[in-house]
Amino acid sequence: MIIHLEAGTCPSGINLRALNQSAAQCFQWRHFVDGRFREDMIDCLDLEAEWTEKPYPFICPGCGLTSSKLSGLFQHVESRACPQELDCGPIKKLVYWLKVRHEWDIPIRVRI
Repeated sequence: MIIHLEAGTCPSGINLRALNQSAAQCFQWRHFVDGRFREDMIDCLDLEAEWTEKPYPFICPGCGLTSSKLSGLFQHVESRACPQELDCGPIKKLVYWLKVRHEWDIPIRVRI
């Protein structure tokens, strides 16, 4: 679902920038967002256009791996490549925040 929204073609209007903004506004943001990018994310800016190097604003709280997109963070966590899981700690709080903020009543799944 996150990949679908990041593509920017969903009729809901939720896109990559809206997801970035939501993640940056989450109370637990320090656990999974690099602070250098936070203000730009809150302002819904195009990170690729704002930064000279490719931005990797998302950080796995379990192992520190960085990702350029929220979907990449979720895919990493779901892959079991590190100890972080979707249903515990800061990622669980992020999932809950996204569901509440965007009024989703379905589980967030990265893979089909």
